[in-house]
Amino acid sequence: MTSTVLVTGAATGIGNLTARRLAQAGHTGYASMLDPGDEHGRELRALADSEGLDLRTVELDVRSDDTASTLPNGFGSHPSLGLQL
Repeated sequence: MTSTVLVTGAATGIGNLTARRLAQAGHTGYASMLDPGDEHGRELRALADSEGLDLRTVELDVRSDDTASTLPNGFGSHPSLGLQL
């Protein structure tokens, strides 16, 4: 069974590795970070493209109500999350 997952802090470190591994395991992944347009976001999107993964980058500052409140609009056909990290 696959889930839709939101991984916070996915630009680097354990968040980045978690987003990669969950997507490689067949889950739909939303890798959140402060600036998805930077090198870390581009690297994750390139990985997703090259491996055919359903992994997307989204902007999220967990300290900001403004960015957090916009997230549900970004999930498109995946309105409910199965796992949030």
